[in-house]
Amino acid sequence: MSNASLSFLPWVRQGAASAITTPDAPAILPTTTVSASLTLNAAPVSGVAVTLRGPGDVIGLDPNQIVRTDPRAGTHDFEPNCFPSIEFDRPDFPWLFTPATADAQKRLRPWLCLVVVRKQAGVTLSDSSPLPTLTIAQPALPSVELPSLANSWAWAHSQIAADNNTAAVDAAFIGGPELTVSRLVCPRMLAPETDYIACLVPTFDVGRKAGLGQPLVAKDLLALAPAWVPNATLVTLPVYYQWEFRTSQLGDFESLARQLTPGVPTGLGTRTINISAPGFPAGGATTAELEGALLPILPAPPAGSAPPPPPVNPVPLAFRNTLATIINEPSRLAASNPTTDPVLAPPLYGRWHAGTATAVGAGTTWFDQLNLDPRWRVAAAFGTRVVQEHQEALMASAWEQAADLPTANQRLRQLQLSMVVGEVVHKRHFTPLSEENILRIAAPAFGRLQGAPPAQVGSPPLSMLALQVGTMLPPAANRSAMRRIGRQRGPLSRRVAAQGFPRSATDTWVARMNNMWTQPGPPQSTPPVAPPPPPPLNYASLPALSVFTQRPHDTKSWFGAFFVVAPNAPLAPEPAPVADVAHTEVPDFFRSAARAHLDKVFPTRPAPVVTPPVVYLSVKQQVLAQTEPRIALKALAEAIIATGDGVLAPAAKGVTPLGVETVMAAPYFSQPMYETLRDISQELLLPGLDKVVPNTVCGLQTNRSFVESFMVGLNHEMGRELLWRGYPTDQRGTYFDRFWGMGVPNVAPPDITDLNTWSIPDATTKKIRKLGDSIGAPTSSEEFVMLMRSSLLRRYPTAVIYLTPAVRWSALPPDPNVPVIDPNAIVPDTRIANEKQPIFSGSMVPDVSFFGFPVKTVDAIGGPTAGLGYYLVIQEHPTEPRFGIDANVNVTTSHLIIGAAPPTLVAVAPNPPQPMNLQGGQWNTNAAEMARITRRLPVRVAIHASRLITPG
Repeated sequence: MSNASLSFLPWVRQGAASAITTPDAPAILPTTTVSASLTLNAAPVSGVAVTLRGPGDVIGLDPNQIVRTDPRAGTHDFEPNCFPSIEFDRPDFPWLFTPATADAQKRLRPWLCLVVVRKQAGVTLSDSSPLPTLTIAQPALPSVELPSLANSWAWAHSQIAADNNTAAVDAAFIGGPELTVSRLVCPRMLAPETDYIACLVPTFDVGRKAGLGQPLVAKDLLALAPAWVPNATLVTLPVYYQWEFRTSQLGDFESLARQLTPGVPTGLGTRTINISAPGFPAGGATTAELEGALLPILPAPPAGSAPPPPPVNPVPLAFRNTLATIINEPSRLAASNPTTDPVLAPPLYGRWHAGTATAVGAGTTWFDQLNLDPRWRVAAAFGTRVVQEHQEALMASAWEQAADLPTANQRLRQLQLSMVVGEVVHKRHFTPLSEENILRIAAPAFGRLQGAPPAQVGSPPLSMLALQVGTMLPPAANRSAMRRIGRQRGPLSRRVAAQGFPRSATDTWVARMNNMWTQPGPPQSTPPVAPPPPPPLNYASLPALSVFTQRPHDTKSWFGAFFVVAPNAPLAPEPAPVADVAHTEVPDFFRSAARAHLDKVFPTRPAPVVTPPVVYLSVKQQVLAQTEPRIALKALAEAIIATGDGVLAPAAKGVTPLGVETVMAAPYFSQPMYETLRDISQELLLPGLDKVVPNTVCGLQTNRSFVESFMVGLNHEMGRELLWRGYPTDQRGTYFDRFWGMGVPNVAPPDITDLNTWSIPDATTKKIRKLGDSIGAPTSSEEFVMLMRSSLLRRYPTAVIYLTPAVRWSALPPDPNVPVIDPNAIVPDTRIANEKQPIFSGSMVPDVSFFGFPVKTVDAIGGPTAGLGYYLVIQEHPTEPRFGIDANVNVTTSHLIIGAAPPTLVAVAPNPPQPMNLQGGQWNTNAAEMARITRRLPVRVAIHASRLITPG
């Protein structure tokens, strides 16, 4: 049977066990044999009887075969109406050692089963050999604690992750092992608030004796007897595997979800504070409503009604002016007399980020609102308190983030000293040098100095050394070896001076080679005379070929002619015969032939065009510019010191940085800071939280003004603490930007932008933002928040919560598994692509949870101009199948009974307990049908957001 792409099989046999032909029955033997047929050289060989392992051969199992238990070990809140279960990796594991095959009704008893025993007097679990032992004795009753083995076939099945058809099931078995699993279920009716022990024990008596180390007698081999009988008063069983758990109060996911009541309690979200006696004339101020980080959502006014009047500021202008005079006093005194003693006054929150030291009573900027409104000063003060309470841990984390900062700043201070000294040396000793001296002194750095921009875009620039190659001044002329040879006081200069020749300061080899020197003369100097060309080379040549081919007039042969005689013949006597050209080898013959051959192989080509060398350009200005200490040391600082996140600007606004300023860093803390505020008081997050009764779900919205005030107070006090501890910072960093949180590490989006940008006028309105203003806020600003007080999420921490748009039924794609309703009905959108997942979440004691979504409040609620709104969906996690019955099903026995026990395994079945939903299955047929009937299908509850904001 299949459900949600899962198929259940009543049994699975693989390998040699699939050859068993004996149907399951009470009288079967505890062992079985199969016949193995062989073929040798295409000829059959007589069969061999193979005895298979049976339940009496098992004295333990590999724990790695167990992939999951439900509940997990140590669980303290398991649902009493769910059945415990255990899963195995092999799909045939429960029937691996059963010495039979399934009967006609597809029933096959497993060789082991799962029992769940209540922890009580008489129940003991002791260590023994070869397996631990479970003993059930008086006053505990085995008939109550143990299930009937006559129904053991019903609680073992195999699960396939595929549709219920032969092709899909076969493909799953051929596929990976993650597609198949086998499972044992214990149909025990659990009691609430009770401790239990779950044990994996043998089903048959031969397995029980083998696990206890008892010998088998002859009668044990006559029939496959059960491991216990229903009326036994003492049962001792070996335990292959065991774990413990505890149940909770009655109520599963569906029952807890149905108990949820939407609505907002009256008086939630604000708390009245007295501001009539602040310590100075209050100017008529009396009370104010202190808000929290979360606020109730006000219902939209009826269509056609007048818009509500804007809220009245409860803080009079006179109150704000007086408070401004007090907190501005230190800045006023410091401006009038910088040498006066400082005055202690309440802090100006965010003064370094705003770049101002005075607040204006009539001002409307965030800085004025935060510092002159008691409601927001309270929120900022709590941010200050958080830093003061956690200052040691925060500073330890800050210094850990800046572990290499002291070393880097020490190196930068050394570079600053080098810059000051280098600029003096550069100006005094380097700048006055002549062009030739620059060539001599700076030559070692020519390979690292840029000489000209690249010829093509994207190509690397050419160095001065590369430009020097091919000019009239060879690179070797200004290398260190030449400088040593021709130095002013060297041996060569002294020998020249000893001969009476004065050394010229301008007529040097560098000047002559590079045409940098001219003869003294009239104002327009005569260009230097080019050196004379070298004399032509005088090559020796051989005589012409005709000389060798002429017959001589005397009796002597020409030099180089050789006479050819027959082998072993004596040389010709004197006088020598006349040389015969046809039989004489002379040197020019070979050369002539070689020249002819080479002319064919290498034909004559035109001589290459040689570009005359050019004068090496003037380099003084380029060398001076690139060796400027400000430029060179800035590049060095960038090369040796790498900065990462959290580094502040090197200089104040409007000041050009030099590049070697010490690094000022801003440590960063990504923790959700709502937790620290919650630890001070949950009323600060949501005033009136005690008015939220259990099983309530309501819609809220985030209070951006409160959150921003709190975050400014956090960053302000953290900057003060960093300054006090000697941390290299200027108090302008945004150290905290996440008020809410989602997971570990925190993946929730930032709740505030960089505080330094808050006082920059908006490009459109030309105004500075206010508290809670969308201008300057993060783009992914959260709006709608769902708050729920229930034990549902504590019991089901893997529950899925999301928003999905409300749509007309006609807008959804047709689904044959869903009955057709009114096409105009408003229903939740079932398309996954349209779901809105939470971007932050949190919790408060005792059982309050909240989730924030990236959906504006008006869009979530819906209305005439805002669409149909959104549904809040609370869904049970669907990935782990569970089994059980509804809490309202009437079962009077300790275990769910399917059929009568003895004398046969196939008995007349009683009617299923009422009111039990069979979910399309057939009662008392096989294990697959029982798995389908008792499977707990995932529950999904959808509530429209508009119902969450109505008064509850």
